[in-house]
Amino acid sequence: MVTYFFRKPKYPIICEVDGCVFAAKSEISFVKKIKEMGIESENIHNAVDISGANW
Repeated sequence: MVTYFFRKPKYPIICEVDGCVFAAKSEISFVKKIKEMGIESENIHNAVDISGANW
């Protein structure tokens, strides 16, 4: 599950974590990708949604 701080993103999104860039079309695909990459949920990571806004 993803916890949102300010708002939910408008999918699709592009995310860069530790030098790896990936995209997701939905929250389900986003969660799947971050689990596959072994990203720790306690850390804060930057992402950009389809509107070009960070979330």
